Amino acid sequence: MRMKHLQISSLCAVAAVSTACSTIVEGTEQSVAVNTDPTGAECRLDRDGETLGVVNPTPGSVTVSKGRQNINVFCSRDGFEDGAGTLPSEFQTMTIGNAVFGGIIGLGVDAASGAINEYPDSILVHLRREAEVEEQEPENGGAPMS
Repeated sequence: MRMKHLQISSLCAVAAVSTACSTIVEGTEQSVAVNTDPTGAECRLDRDGETLGVVNPTPGSVTVSKGRQNINVFCSRDGFEDGAGTLPSEFQTMTIGNAVFGGIIGLGVDAASGAINEYPDSILVHLRREAEVEEQEPENGGAPMS
């Protein structure tokens, strides 16, 4: 009887440790490449009002924690209008296998750790050149025309 109890306990321990498949295999963080057109901009990555990282200058990469919320990317460069983009949080397909083999416990661990989600590997933000305002003098030196 004691041996049977030990075997069941060991099996439960192995199952509990190995159920968070996405968390173990894919991790709870990932690297994202940030590019701008043109290059040389400063980009800030925010999620839920918190700055996750800054790339300065572009191109570059930053490691972010995975989560359910999208990441907003704000870029700026002198002489250009600010640009923005979004890294959408996407469901990681590996989680389906975890639900089948690891059960609800593994799925819960992956969801709590953020490993159930992933972001695209890169983002490209286009920056438009600022419109140059030219003050034009009237050709006649500003005198009213008659």
